[in-house]
Order: sequence, then structure tokens, then C-alpha cells
Amino acid sequence: MDQQYRDLVDRLTETRRHFDVVGEALRGKIRQVAEGIADPEGRFQGGLKGLREEMVAGFSEVKSMIKFSHAELDRRFSAIERKIDS
Repeated sequence: MDQQYRDLVDRLTETRRHFDVVGEALRGKIRQVAEGIADPEGRFQGGLKGLREEMVAGFSEVKSMIKFSHAELDRRFSAIERKIDS
């Protein structure tokens, strides 16, 4: 009986240690979430700023390509008009 009691105590102690470790890990994750909520201007906004800059650069590049394409089409159209007029 004493051996069974010691085995039970050992298992309960091991289970308690396991839950302490799990609980500490959860506390750390909850702390990270709380910090993110408390400082919404932090990492999340930094990521948005980078995304915004990337989008602006991309839009600028697209605008430049459209202008170039439009200029090329205008040149070709003008050449055709000149041929028709002559």
C-alpha cells in the first residue's frame, strides 16, 4: 500500500510540474497578445507602413508603364494619321 501511495504521489507531482510548465507557456503567449493589444501602433502598424510603401512604389511603377505605353500608342497613332493625311 505504501508503494502504491508513493507511486500516486509521484505521478501527481509529475502531473503538477507538467501543468506548471504548460501554464507558464500560456502566460507568455497571453502576455504577447496583451502587449500587441496595448500597443497597436507597434509591430502591426510597422508592417502596415511597409506594405503601404510597397504598394505606393508598385502603383508608381504601373503608372510609369501606362504613361510609356500611352506615349508609344500616341506615337504610332500619330504616324498612322500622318500616312492617312498624306
